[in-house]
Amino acid sequence: LKQHIICNSSTVIYVRFMRNSNFIILRTILRLISFLFALGVLVVGVAVVWFISLVPQLPEISSVQELQLKVPLRIYSSDGLLMAEYGDERRTPVQIEQAPEKLIHAVLAAEDDQFYKHAGVDFKGFTRAAIENLKAGTITQGASTITMQVARNFFLSRERTYVRKAKEVLLAFQLEQHLTKDEILELYLNKIFLGHRAYGFGAAAKIYYGKDLAELTLAQYAMLAALPKSPSRVNPLSHPTVAQERRDYILDRMLTLDFVSAEEHGLAKFTPLTAESHVAEVELNAPYIAEHVRQQVIDIYGNAAYEDGYEVYTTVHSKNQLAARESLRFGLISYDERHGFRGPVRNWNLKDLLTDESRIDALKQLPTSGDLLPVLVTTIEENEVIAFTRKGDLISIPWEQMKWARFHKDSRSLGPEPKSPKELVNLGDIVYARPVDETWRLSQIPAIEGALVAVRPSDGAIQAMVGGFDYFLGKFNRSTQAVRQLGSTIKPFIYSAAFASGFTPASVVSAAPVVVEDTSTNIVWRPENYSGKFFGPTRLRSALSRSLNLVSVRLMRSMGWEYTAGYLAGFGFDKAALPNGLSLALGSAAFTPLDVVSGYAVFANGGYAVEPYIIDVIKNQHGKVMMRGRKSVVCNTCVPKSGSEEDAGQDGEAESMVDQFAERVISPENAYLMQSVLRDVVASGTAKKAQELKRSDLGGKTGTTNDFEDAWFSGFNSEVVATVWVGFDQPSDLGQHESGSKAALPIWIDFMRTALEGVPESELTALDSIVQMTVDKDSGLAIADDDPNGIKELFIAGTQPLAGQSYASSGTAVVDAGSMQAKDDLF
Repeated sequence: LKQHIICNSSTVIYVRFMRNSNFIILRTILRLISFLFALGVLVVGVAVVWFISLVPQLPEISSVQELQLKVPLRIYSSDGLLMAEYGDERRTPVQIEQAPEKLIHAVLAAEDDQFYKHAGVDFKGFTRAAIENLKAGTITQGASTITMQVARNFFLSRERTYVRKAKEVLLAFQLEQHLTKDEILELYLNKIFLGHRAYGFGAAAKIYYGKDLAELTLAQYAMLAALPKSPSRVNPLSHPTVAQERRDYILDRMLTLDFVSAEEHGLAKFTPLTAESHVAEVELNAPYIAEHVRQQVIDIYGNAAYEDGYEVYTTVHSKNQLAARESLRFGLISYDERHGFRGPVRNWNLKDLLTDESRIDALKQLPTSGDLLPVLVTTIEENEVIAFTRKGDLISIPWEQMKWARFHKDSRSLGPEPKSPKELVNLGDIVYARPVDETWRLSQIPAIEGALVAVRPSDGAIQAMVGGFDYFLGKFNRSTQAVRQLGSTIKPFIYSAAFASGFTPASVVSAAPVVVEDTSTNIVWRPENYSGKFFGPTRLRSALSRSLNLVSVRLMRSMGWEYTAGYLAGFGFDKAALPNGLSLALGSAAFTPLDVVSGYAVFANGGYAVEPYIIDVIKNQHGKVMMRGRKSVVCNTCVPKSGSEEDAGQDGEAESMVDQFAERVISPENAYLMQSVLRDVVASGTAKKAQELKRSDLGGKTGTTNDFEDAWFSGFNSEVVATVWVGFDQPSDLGQHESGSKAALPIWIDFMRTALEGVPESELTALDSIVQMTVDKDSGLAIADDDPNGIKELFIAGTQPLAGQSYASSGTAVVDAGSMQAKDDLF
């Protein structure tokens, strides 16, 4: 019984103990649940408060509808060829309606297949990513939907923090409230970064495949859709294996989602990668023009021009620009070869360059210039040189293409003619070569420089502009920036002033020696003619054709500096920049080629001053005309309009630079006479080489300055006026006989051969106020029409000589030379 009682007591105690333990456990669990619930509420509350506190920090989401995608500045020729693109972000915007369906499916499969179902955040994916991030102790997964990526790309930085992620979520919700799904997807397609400066799928299609988006294949769409995940690591150009794995994964996802058929999937998946680098392809190589235009656009729009997607169409046609570039390069190379070979640019020990890679590296240390390539001499034979190129090829330079290379001593002397290649190069030498007639020619980058600029005389539209041999060897634009002495290029303006003051083409002026004393410095000036010969009385038509310096000096001395300088100002020459003395008559004034071509345009268009312009129209990225660039036009019968409605475009809002017609600065009769006498310069004077163009409507004037430092030719017909300058950047002797007719005129001829192709010849427009009569070719006296010594001459009505009289000037008027500082042999 005692034992029984003890046993029962133990059982009761045990039972009571167990009951108490269960209660404690239950109570503990309940307390824990309550605690966790309270903690959860607290966490949620804190999260809500935290999210709410972030709201004021968020940008105004409605501004996304006003945001403009950054689109680069693009510059085109008048026939639509791309000349340059400026801007950090390459972008070709695409509207959602134009986006290929297969591209959209590839993007959804890669980034967010629930895009059209969720409200901006994929909570399932977001939760999964949050758990993984907590396990890792850092942010390893993002779970960003397309909406969230748009929010981040437009409004947030790319820092990987929880604060940024929270803002991303909030912005995604707001985006979904303000925009439709299609609008959000369109922003994504145009904004997302896809590597190699490509922003948006339109730009990526061009950069990776060189095609418009609509032209790509399914495999290519999948490849582009793979890029947002990691534009550098999944890039087909730098990591093709990883890129193909990601592309194939997306194709598999598209099949799973029924976006493609099994047949389409199989074909695309077994398609090799076809991506290549297609950097914004410049279709027309015109860097001098592109830079000139870029500066003007920046002056108008500021740095926003690099982002606002302006498309600038210039007045330059690709045919003329290519002709200008090639003509100038060929002319400068020809001059350079006339003055000899300056030797190899570098020498290597071939033992140090045993591999192709080392040789290529050595050649890459030197610049190329167009088709001029640095090559490494590896073999020297009796009649050829074998050289290694930067592409790893071997080329042959035959002796026929080398024997021109007499060694250069100075601008006026050369070494003896070489007898074999061994006299010119050694093994390991690096020289330049260029392709010629299906072979290679020993060459060199010219030390000489030049410029060519052409305008349309009817309105000043620039037709071509080349500012030097190679923009990438020196960005100085000699067409617009090189201020050089004009030499005889200025004489037509002097003669025009003379005709306006009463002289005629038949006026006789002495070309005999003259001595001019500068009374302020007691310097005696004895100008000479170019040939060094002296002539007697000479008709002005003949004097200009032969470019007689002494006639020009006497003309100006007769008219006076003040009158002459004021007259030249009408052609656009800054009077303050004109030298104060008779040296002005021989071209001591210094201006740019663009200044000169503008002056000659006055002769070509019948007497009007036109201001050169190169921007024809500027459009924004939506095709709206923002500005038209024409400033002045030649029109004899037009009445200026108030405003510029006609040039404002259909929208009526485009800013226009057109507000006036060209101003007449010389009379029609004066222009007529100048066209006639300048045609004689081509027909029988210093520019007679231009007769090879077989046209009768060309006029122009050569120009060469003191010590042969500058060579010029300016010439025109009614459709094109062009100026060529040749010289060293640091003025130096061009060499014996390197006059305007030898150094500059051939370049002009080559250019005009193309520029005037298909342009009919133009006759001088008859004027009632111009009369023709027969004069003695020596004295300028009026003589009988059948006199064998007579020639036909043109006169402004009222200035023609009477029978037996000469309306000529001996040029003996005394003119104060002032502070004239002339060089002895400007001509």
